[in-house]
Amino acid sequence: MLTTQLRQIKSYPTYQLHAYTRSSSSAAEVMFRICILETMKWLRSRLSRFDTLPEQIMLPEPENYDLLSFDMLQSFSLSIGFNISVVFIESRGVWSFELTETDMGENPGTDRERPPVNGRTFRTEISFMLHNDCVEIGIRTICSEPSDTTAPCKVFRPAIVKMLAQNPMIGLRNEYEMNGQPLDITTRSEANRLIDAVQDPKFNIPVVIAAEAPYEAEECHEISAADVKALLSKHMAALKGYGFDDIQLSLYGLRPADELSSVRVDISHLGFETKLANKDHTISEAKPQMPEKPAVSITDEKADRLRTFDCQRLARKSVGYAFICFVKEDCFGIFNNRMDMKLQCGDVIIIDHNIVIERFPYSVSSADFDEFYCRIKEKVLSLPMRNTVDFGNVVFGSDARLLEIKEKKKQNITIEEKCDLLSQENRELKNKIRDLEQKSAAGNQTSDELRQYRKLLRESEENAAQLSASLNELEMRCRKISDAFYNSASVIKFYKDKAEAAAEFPTEISAVAEWAEREYGEYIEISTRAKSELKKYSGSLDVSTLCDGIYFLSGYAKFKTGRIDKQLLDLYAEHSGWEVQNCGKEALKIYKSDYTMNIDGRKLLMDQHIKYGIKSQVLIRVYFTWDDEAKKIAIGYMPGHLPTVRNST
Repeated sequence: MLTTQLRQIKSYPTYQLHAYTRSSSSAAEVMFRICILETMKWLRSRLSRFDTLPEQIMLPEPENYDLLSFDMLQSFSLSIGFNISVVFIESRGVWSFELTETDMGENPGTDRERPPVNGRTFRTEISFMLHNDCVEIGIRTICSEPSDTTAPCKVFRPAIVKMLAQNPMIGLRNEYEMNGQPLDITTRSEANRLIDAVQDPKFNIPVVIAAEAPYEAEECHEISAADVKALLSKHMAALKGYGFDDIQLSLYGLRPADELSSVRVDISHLGFETKLANKDHTISEAKPQMPEKPAVSITDEKADRLRTFDCQRLARKSVGYAFICFVKEDCFGIFNNRMDMKLQCGDVIIIDHNIVIERFPYSVSSADFDEFYCRIKEKVLSLPMRNTVDFGNVVFGSDARLLEIKEKKKQNITIEEKCDLLSQENRELKNKIRDLEQKSAAGNQTSDELRQYRKLLRESEENAAQLSASLNELEMRCRKISDAFYNSASVIKFYKDKAEAAAEFPTEISAVAEWAEREYGEYIEISTRAKSELKKYSGSLDVSTLCDGIYFLSGYAKFKTGRIDKQLLDLYAEHSGWEVQNCGKEALKIYKSDYTMNIDGRKLLMDQHIKYGIKSQVLIRVYFTWDDEAKKIAIGYMPGHLPTVRNST
């Protein structure tokens, strides 16, 4: 029986762009709206053959941006033969769009037609991040296809890029405005600015440099070696009479006769009159006008430059792909000194991520300018394919949905709603894993990142179970004490915060110290010794109980500084019965070195501890002191037991 074999899928980026709008603190929100409306206008143009369009995309035209309010924006998903997903997070200033469609082929009905590739899909992602003074923009297209696909995939720039670039209110830019005009680098400051941009690790736009063309070849008086010998033997003495020695004369192209064999010498700038037609060489009676200083070459000021590569033509086609720059010869030295570029007249150079990836001398471009234009345009338009682009603060697709879930989790919602959000989070993390597996198949993702997201998924699932159990337990306790604390908003807030904190408790002992400093660094400091003991500890340990103890100590620090009262501190202690106890005075004297810790070069005595369990069961001890200088709890040893008077081990 025949059956269709499933094939592994690979994914890789084709078109990619990271950019910004122009900077304007008063108009940032206006530009944010226009970006969204331009995207929806582009989408409606893509759906122009549909009889009816979804109401979610029927927003005002970009020029009517003042009619759009944030209340009209919402997150939604549509499946109408292709998938559309939009995420809007007003509190974060995030609007993210995603369009997934099957491959429809290229250039239908032309001699360049390419039929659709079976199993190939394209996902176009467009995201905007609202900042105080501008909008950050990320646009990319991801191609997914069977891993054994060999059909070529071209880079197509979504039309929305050109729409944003042409909108005068947007001013699409990344260091320079993307307006379809070449950059003229004619001064030192302009050259240094371009080099600074190219050398910035966050600058993702390739740069094409077209160096100023060389001068036309100068006319020379051509004479044979015999003629030069005769001329030099006749007049060398006269030339030396003007104060020139052999070395200085050589700088003008004149060498002693015995060194000549067959040469071309330009001596027109010396003031000689030559008559070569009948080999009758004469020298003018007038005293030749020598330059004040010898020079290796003197160029006729009236000489014209040769034709330079057409930057304007390429710049119009390269909007959103690369910046095209014309560089005057006066600026070559700056590029050569700062980038060791060895730039020469007429060179065309492509730079990407501060690396020269292509170099074409003038002889290549000038051989056929039209053919060279087509060649370099094809190269420039393919640069985004599989390239590495830093999208800054922009979040796409699954990341936007995960961020939206995170924001919703901060709201005052029911347990059922939280569990539903966790389910959504798990689905998105699985989508992330799927995408990373596809990228890995294409060679664009490392196994370390894949393991990281798998670990995140496992932790999310474990946290979901722990959170569900914690929420159920806390819900029961809240009901029991609701009568006594009905009017206490602080108590209600405590249990909400405790539930969220419990969900973030690490499950591995190796992660406890880092988690404690990250979450409670304002209240707790941990000595190097305590971290070391955690790593070496091999006994039985309930990590969540240890974390609960550290959470209690963060509350104790708040109590010590007057931020909470004793009643609220008791709630911190309630779950595991925590109680601050003083260490024995005799033990502190006998084993002072064991009870001493080092914090930032200061020696502190651990005179207090909290405990849970006994040695025959699960034992947890956390030894600490109050650091009055830092106003923090200083933890010096955990989770084992320090020696006492009765027990020295």
